[in-house]
Amino acid sequence: MIRQRIVWKMALANAKLSWKQTVLTIVAGAIGTMLIVMAYVQYHSVGRSADDWINRHYGVVSWELIPKDKDADRLFSNKEVDQIVGSYKRIGDSIKLLPVVSTDVYMVKLQADGQAAGALPGVHVMGFNSVAAASYDTSTSELWSTGMADDSAIIDEQTASLSGLNVDDAIRLEAVNGNSLLVQVKQIVPTQGLPGYRGQNAKSIGTVIVSEGAVRQLTGMKEGYDRLLARNAVGSSALNGFSTPSEPMFQSQFVKWEAMGQADQMRKQYITVFLICAVAIASCLLLLRQILAMIADARREMFGVLRALGLSRGHIRSMFVAEAMVLSIICVVLGTALGIGSGVLLVKLFYGTYAEELARSSGMNITVVPHISIGGLLIVMAIIVLFMMIVALLVARKAGKVRIIDALRGGYDTISDARTTKKRHKKSILMLVLAGCAVILHLSQLVADPPEATGKFILLILMTWLAGCLGALYIILRLAGHAAGPIDWIAKTLRFPQVSILLASRFSRQHPARTYTIALLFALMMMMLTLTTSLYITIYERQDVEKTNQTVLGYNGYVGYDTQEQKRRILDVVASNEEVQSIVERSTILEPYMLTINENGVGHAFVPVTDELLAGGGLQLRQRASQFTSDEEAWSAVKNDARYIILPMWYLYPYPDRADFDKQVLVKAGDTIEIPIYESKLRMMNEKWVANETRTFIVAGFAENNSESKMQTYLFRTNYVNPAVHEELRKYGYKWPDQFKEGLVLLQYNDRDMKITQRLEETMLMNGITTFESPYANNRAQQLINKQLVRGFIGFTMVAALIGLFGLVIVQLRAVQERAKSIAMLRCVGLSRSHISRMFMLEGSLISIAGLAVGWLIGSTGAQVFINTLKQDTRPGDQPVLYHYPFDTIIPLLLTLLVAALVMNMAPASGALKLAPAEALREAQQ
Repeated sequence: MIRQRIVWKMALANAKLSWKQTVLTIVAGAIGTMLIVMAYVQYHSVGRSADDWINRHYGVVSWELIPKDKDADRLFSNKEVDQIVGSYKRIGDSIKLLPVVSTDVYMVKLQADGQAAGALPGVHVMGFNSVAAASYDTSTSELWSTGMADDSAIIDEQTASLSGLNVDDAIRLEAVNGNSLLVQVKQIVPTQGLPGYRGQNAKSIGTVIVSEGAVRQLTGMKEGYDRLLARNAVGSSALNGFSTPSEPMFQSQFVKWEAMGQADQMRKQYITVFLICAVAIASCLLLLRQILAMIADARREMFGVLRALGLSRGHIRSMFVAEAMVLSIICVVLGTALGIGSGVLLVKLFYGTYAEELARSSGMNITVVPHISIGGLLIVMAIIVLFMMIVALLVARKAGKVRIIDALRGGYDTISDARTTKKRHKKSILMLVLAGCAVILHLSQLVADPPEATGKFILLILMTWLAGCLGALYIILRLAGHAAGPIDWIAKTLRFPQVSILLASRFSRQHPARTYTIALLFALMMMMLTLTTSLYITIYERQDVEKTNQTVLGYNGYVGYDTQEQKRRILDVVASNEEVQSIVERSTILEPYMLTINENGVGHAFVPVTDELLAGGGLQLRQRASQFTSDEEAWSAVKNDARYIILPMWYLYPYPDRADFDKQVLVKAGDTIEIPIYESKLRMMNEKWVANETRTFIVAGFAENNSESKMQTYLFRTNYVNPAVHEELRKYGYKWPDQFKEGLVLLQYNDRDMKITQRLEETMLMNGITTFESPYANNRAQQLINKQLVRGFIGFTMVAALIGLFGLVIVQLRAVQERAKSIAMLRCVGLSRSHISRMFMLEGSLISIAGLAVGWLIGSTGAQVFINTLKQDTRPGDQPVLYHYPFDTIIPLLLTLLVAALVMNMAPASGALKLAPAEALREAQQ
C-alpha cells in the first residue's frame, strides 16, 4: 500500500499541516544523527591516522637485518651481504633487501655566513647504493636513478618543516664519534618511502638521505654495512614471506610489525573514548525512537477519523511509514552535514593541540588528523535510516491496531479485561526482577575481586554497568509511582498546589514508556559525565610528571657512556664548559652492575651509596630498621659501614604475578641475611648451583623505587651497598643486553624549565655528546599524548551531553505542543497559569531528578569498578592508583544539569501558557 499515491500525499499533507511539530522533529532527529556522525568521524580519524603513519614511515621497510650478536663494532662484510642477498634471491622475488650505512646525528641549519641558525637532535641519516635503492623502492625510484653527490642531501617534508629548511640550504650533520659532514639540501620530498623511514620504533625525529660515501665519511666505516633493510611483496602482511637461513648471520628486527603493534596500542588507548561514544550513540538512538513514537501519538485522533471514514489499518500504517521515511531522510542528511563539520572541528581541537610539540620530541607520536570516508558515511547514514524505518514499522504496527473508538478518545486502550490486567501485572513483576538482578550484578563488582584489564572483561564491565543503569532507573520510576505520599509531602513543602501535583503524576502514568525514555536520556548523560570526570582525574594524576618521580636516584638528567674515553669527554664538558656549569648544580658517576644472587638466575642491580649520591636528595626508604631514628641515619650506615645493606621492595612485599621460577624470600628490616654470589653463565638443567662467595649483611631498610619507571630495567631490584663492597663485587658483575650503557654521569639541574633542558642538550650535542637524556622531558612528551587522549575523551563527552540536552528540549517542546488541547481545557475549567506552570515544573523535575540521580550513582559506582580493575594491575612499589572522588567537579556539574533541566521544562511551558485557551486549541492542530 505504501506505493499508492494517496498514501504519500496524505503523509506529506500531515507533515505540512503540523509544520511546527515537523520542524521540531527534524531538528531533534538531526541532533541525534549529528552525534552519531561525530562519533564516526572521530573513530575513522584515529584508525586512518594510524594507518597513514605506518604507510609513511614503514611503507617500504618490513624489517631490519642486523649482525648476529651485534656489538659496538660488528658490521656486515661485503661478502656476508652478498651471501644474505643471494640466499633470499633463491627463495624468490617476494623479498627485497637494501644494504645501508646509517647513524643518528645532530643536524644544524647554517646561515650564509656559516653560523648555526637552528638545530634538530635525533635525526636518522642513511646512505646506500642508488641503483639498489631504485630497485628496492620503486615508488621513489626517480630520486635514486641519477645518483647522489657527496655534498648533497635529500630530506622529507616533515623534517624540513621541523628544522625550517628550504632547498639549497646548508646543514651540518654531527655524529656521536665527533665527525661532522657539511651538505646542501638538494630536494625536499614527501614523507614516504625511504625518506620517511625513522628507524626502529620511529625513535628518530627526522630523516636525511646522503650518498653512501658521505655516510661512510661521517661514521668512519670504510667498508661493510650496519644493517639491511628488507621488504616483502606489496599487500603482504608485516611477517608474510619472512624466512631465516639454516645458519643465519643476522638477527631480525620486525620494525613494521612493531609499528603496527604501536598503532594497535593507540587504538586500544582510544577504546574508552569509543565506549563513551557508544553510550552517546545509544542516547541518540533512544532520542530518534522517541521522536517517531511522539509522531504516532500526535496522529492518534486523526488516524481514528480516517479509520472511521473507511481507511484500512494497512493504509494507516503505510501513511505513517511514508511520513517517517521522508522525515528520516531529511534528518539524516541535515544531521550528517552538521556532524561532519562538528567532528572535524573536535578532532582538530582535541587531538591537534600538541601535535607540533610532540613532533619535535619524538617520531613515535601518531598525530590524529581529521579523515572522512564518503563510503563509510553513506553506510552510517543508511544504518540510521534503516534503524528509523524499523522503529517506524514497529510504531506503525502499534498505531494500526488501535480501535477506532479508542483513537477518537485519544487513548490506545480504554477497555481492559481481567486477562489483560493480569498479563500486565506479571510483565511488571518480571521487569522488576530483571532490573533488580541487573543492579545487584553491577553492585557485586564493587566488592568482588576485580577482573583483569583485558578487552573481554572491560566489555563485560561495560555491559553490566549499562544494565545496572537501565535496571536502577526502572526501579526508581516504579517506586516513584507508588510513593505518592512522600512526593506529595515534598511538593507541598515547596508550596506546589495539590492540583498541580495530581496532574503532574497523571501524565507520567499515562505514558510510562516516554517517561522512562526521557529519564534514561538524563541518566545516560549524567552517567557519562560522572565516569569521564572520575577516570580523567585518576589517569591524569597517576601519570602527571609534576607529581611522580622523574629522576634517576634524585638526579634530573644523565649522560650515558660505554667506554672510558667517552666518560672522560663527558666529565671534561661538565667540568669546563661554562654553559653547562651555569645550568648543572651537581653531578656524580653511577656505574651499576647486575649480580646473580639467586639460583633462578635473575640478576639484581647493585649501587654504591656515596656522598654525592646522597647529596642528590632522591634516596627514599619505604621502611627502615628500628635501630635508626631517621632515613638519613640508615643511608649513612650503609655508606660508612660495609655490614649494612638496603634492599629493594622485592624482599618486603609478595609479588603474586611473579614467574614460577623467580623464587621470592621475604625478610624484615634489621634481619641478618646471607647473600650468595653466583657466576653468571648458562647451566645445564641438573647442574648444581655453587656460589663463588657468600656475603653477610644487616638489612638497614627497604628502598622506594627511587628512579622514574623507564629506568627500572637499568636499575632492576636495586640493592644499595657500601662503596667498598660495591668495588669488591664488581668482578662478578655483568650487564643485561637491554641495559643500554656501561655507566651514567648524573646531572642535577632545574628540569622543569624546558628551555634549560634544551640548552643543556644542545650544548652537549655541540660538544659531540649525543647520549644526554632528561626523564622529565621524555615523559612530558608522553604525558602530552595522554593529555591529548583525555582532552578528546572529556571533550566529546561534554559536547555530546550538551547537544543531547538540547535534543531533550526539542522532545519536551513536542510534548507541550501535543498537550496544548489539554492545557486549553484546564484553563477553561478554571486552572490558573500558576497551576499549569507548576505542573510542568514538577513533572519535568521528577523525571530529570530521577534520571540525573540514577546516572550520578551508577556513573560513580561504574567509575569505582573501572578504577578497581586498574588498581589490581599495580604491583607493590609501583606508582599507586589513587582515587579521590571528585566532589568539587561532580556536584557542580550535577547541579548545573539539574538547573538546566528545570529551565528546559519552564521554557516550553511558558510558551504554551502565553496562548489564550482558544489559541491553544488551534495550536494543538499544528
